[in-house]
Amino acid sequence: MPVTVSMYRLSLEPAVDILAKRTHVVEYEIDERWRDQFKPFWWLPLKEDVSDEVPRQINLGQDVSLALSILTGEIRHSRDLDYYAEASIPSNPLWWSIYGSRRVGWRDSNFPPCFYTLPTDYPAVDAALAEVSQEEMIQNSKAHFKVNSAFYKSADRISLMQDGYVKVLRSVLRRFYQAAATQGDVVINRMA
Repeated sequence: MPVTVSMYRLSLEPAVDILAKRTHVVEYEIDERWRDQFKPFWWLPLKEDVSDEVPRQINLGQDVSLALSILTGEIRHSRDLDYYAEASIPSNPLWWSIYGSRRVGWRDSNFPPCFYTLPTDYPAVDAALAEVSQEEMIQNSKAHFKVNSAFYKSADRISLMQDGYVKVLRSVLRRFYQAAATQGDVVINRMA
């Protein structure tokens, strides 16, 4: 079962090839012609600085449930990723901001499904992210860590994650999707 999610903001050609399973993300990552499609990247919660350069990749690592909990208020277990394969995608654009609004290949048992978001969905994602208040995210974060206290063993790690996620998650996601809209990029959400 997939335990991580990486988000890529890609131009149309590599996005179509990846979604059609003609190639894999890793093949594009190592191809010099597409190097600028994969850099720079942003890894929560370790990179807390929000530079002027908008990331082309966001690696949520194994903290997908935390990010969803903080944004949506639907508190999930830290390793509860079964919902990624649900028969229907939730209609919540906050969920889309992490997992994508569409899916391809979900019936293929050899691969996890590939989620993606198209430019037509970006205004809904941006509007939903704009509506989430800092106070809501703080409360959602506290609730997530309370429910999952046995999973998070280090107070230092919890503090780092709260700082990293609560302070900058929304702004990084908004800039990521706004840049995708401006450049006509497709966002692919890769499970691994």
